Amino acid sequence: MTIDFAHTTTARKNREAKAHRLALAASRQGYTVHELAVIDSTHANERRREQARKAAGIKSRASDETWTLALEHLAAMAFEATSGVTCSQCHAPVRRVPTMGGALVEVDPFAHPHGTVWPRQHNGRVVAVVLAGHDTPPGEDTPLFRQHTKSCAHGLKALERTWKEAPKCRACGEALDAVLAYRSTEYHTHPCCYEE
Repeated sequence: MTIDFAHTTTARKNREAKAHRLALAASRQGYTVHELAVIDSTHANERRREQARKAAGIKSRASDETWTLALEHLAAMAFEATSGVTCSQCHAPVRRVPTMGGALVEVDPFAHPHGTVWPRQHNGRVVAVVLAGHDTPPGEDTPLFRQHTKSCAHGLKALERTWKEAPKCRACGEALDAVLAYRSTEYHTHPCCYEE
């Protein structure tokens, strides 16, 4: 009988601990589950997973099985942070914060390094202050959140974001097929293009 060392009790415990660390690091970086997706992954997803792995202090590459478990942890953390409120388009967990005028702004569940929404106290309630490019952020310790429209998997900007993140053909500069580019390191140009 052959022992499958990847699925022993010790291996499962180690995978669980690693997945938890990855989920915590991903949440601190403001990533959402679909930005780190393992299935139908893109180069951008892989790059973000690599950044989260380094932030978690994990030296070796995490397996797809570990990442799948980490994404389950991240989804549970996001669901808890938003009390189960979800986006009507992509069904990802979101926080809905009212502005001073009463409109609701949907933001991702975790603070983000490039966030522009500052949920702050005003007359005893939390209101969203959306910072423009010329506004000064409130301070380094103040968490800022990213508007969900910037990360929504099915929103209006999703196709534009996908095109920007896709690897480009070396000959014509247009986007390559993301799945083929992810699966093969040799896929640098379209079949109808050629490099000179």
